[in-house]
Amino acid sequence: MFSEFFVTSSKQTKIAAGIAFGFLCLILLPLFIIAHFNYPCTDDFAFARMLYREINNGSSFKEVILGAWEGFIQFYTGWQGRYFDDIVGCFGFGIALPEYYFLGTYLIIVLFVVADIRFLRTATHQLCRWDSDISWIFSVVITAMQILYVPYASEAFYWYVGAAMYMIAYALLLLLGVALFYYYKQDGICGRILLGAASAIITFMIAGSNYATGLLAAEILALVVLGRICQKKKWGFAGIILLEYLICFLFFNALAPSNAGRMGAVESLGVWGSISASLKQGSVFLKEWFRLPVFFWLVLVFLLGVRQVAEMKFSFPLPGVVTIISFGLFCSMMTPPFFAGATWGPGRLINLVYFSYYFLLAGNLLYWAGWAVRRYKKLKWIAQKELNVLSVLICFFIFLLACLKIYGLQSTSSSSALLSLVKGEALEYLEENEARWEIYEDDAVKNVEVDDFSIKPYVLYHDDIVEDESDWRNNAVAVFFGKDSVKLKK
Repeated sequence: MFSEFFVTSSKQTKIAAGIAFGFLCLILLPLFIIAHFNYPCTDDFAFARMLYREINNGSSFKEVILGAWEGFIQFYTGWQGRYFDDIVGCFGFGIALPEYYFLGTYLIIVLFVVADIRFLRTATHQLCRWDSDISWIFSVVITAMQILYVPYASEAFYWYVGAAMYMIAYALLLLLGVALFYYYKQDGICGRILLGAASAIITFMIAGSNYATGLLAAEILALVVLGRICQKKKWGFAGIILLEYLICFLFFNALAPSNAGRMGAVESLGVWGSISASLKQGSVFLKEWFRLPVFFWLVLVFLLGVRQVAEMKFSFPLPGVVTIISFGLFCSMMTPPFFAGATWGPGRLINLVYFSYYFLLAGNLLYWAGWAVRRYKKLKWIAQKELNVLSVLICFFIFLLACLKIYGLQSTSSSSALLSLVKGEALEYLEENEARWEIYEDDAVKNVEVDDFSIKPYVLYHDDIVEDESDWRNNAVAVFFGKDSVKLKK
């Protein structure tokens, strides 16, 4: 009976892949549903005020677009050089029309899932030649884990401006890796032109986004170019993409005049201090995030991947160097906020670091496994042993359920969202937001006072106005709706 655990078949593996997809759909369902109970908040109002003005005035579609563009110009010239982020924020139609605010969440989740799975599939199946079904299971489960245990779910998916400015850029970085891979695999001229154009467009967008993703993108592109040079492979196009990226990121983003005002008002640790602080904080997160769900997931990764890496025609050299470089890349995402603000960054940035945490752990585990199997011949039996993938996957899901019991329903984004829906918290939160919006749009009221939310669902609630009407959040709401003042009731 026990020996059947170590028996696998193509049919069982395909069933396991289908179950993995079902698991992903199951955890995404409450996240999509609860998005319909959400409303704009904080920075949303600051970015979309021109858009709201034109829509509220009944302007034509052209005038609405021009209004959003006007808002973008104001932000780019007066507040920050992150031109792509400014566009994403100022064209947030769901902010001006809150009944469509859920579309922002749909966009972010779908883009991240597609980009994450596509990147992992390309890395495992296309590049490393893994079995297709094993690659699907590996890719889908990692994506599901990243979404389930994301540290700040509200800032990852539900706060449009904050989430879009970070999640979209990160997803685009993954898609850029896919586009570059297929560019060099493509033989046809038409295919190369299309992939080259896609790579250039994606590069332009990433270069105008947040600095955590920006620094990581620069480092990875430099490593890609260096790696192709060392392997004596064609690197010209990758070099052009790197050059485009550096020009756009440095001259149109980082060195934009509008950044000077923001940098003058923050504390900086300096270059070396920021690097040192990033490495220290990376070590802290490495330990803090390693809980039972991650441990069980790593066991699954090892069982799924050890045979695949053992069959690869690659020697896995210098695993220690690979670990050092990958850990440095992981930590470097926190270097920009340490440099610009003496902190490791807001929750929306830490979410991206957390996503990279899974790549760091899985990549290093499998790289060391490949190295060990080649160095120690006695370990060959591990790689040659076939596992019943279906049984292993089911055991993994049982362990995750046990973790849910141990850590509570608030420990995952999906179970927390489901809890808020079942208990009616999401509906109450929506109704209180709708009541506020009616007051905000009442032209007869110029000095608005509203009640604090009685319910603040974990995955939806991010931030709110305060009792001090001079606070920037209150000002953003007041300007958005044309009020003299806005504040919470004491």
